[in-house]
Amino acid sequence: MNVRKSVADPSFDARTNIEGTINVLEAARRASARVINVSTGGAIYGDTDTVPTPESVDPVPEAPYGQSKYCAERYVRLYGKPVRAPSSDGPAGQWSTVRARIRLARLA
Repeated sequence: MNVRKSVADPSFDARTNIEGTINVLEAARRASARVINVSTGGAIYGDTDTVPTPESVDPVPEAPYGQSKYCAERYVRLYGKPVRAPSSDGPAGQWSTVRARIRLARLA
């Protein structure tokens, strides 16, 4: 998905990002998975002057893409406890996007 496509077809965006995430979470629960990796990008924060954007900044998505990613992230939090993991696309010690490692220990 991308921002332009999410504006043109927000229903498809929601099915992909929200329903897709729920499907992965349910499959993980059925498989008794204890850990999954989930990545949400900076689109959940909208236009911010702080880059990289820390997780302490309140999300203010400005497009359906960011909103659906934020909603998916909230579903992930219903299933397990998020733990920070290093970014795979930024310099060491910096965060160009938000990356979260989610532990599903509460499901076991």
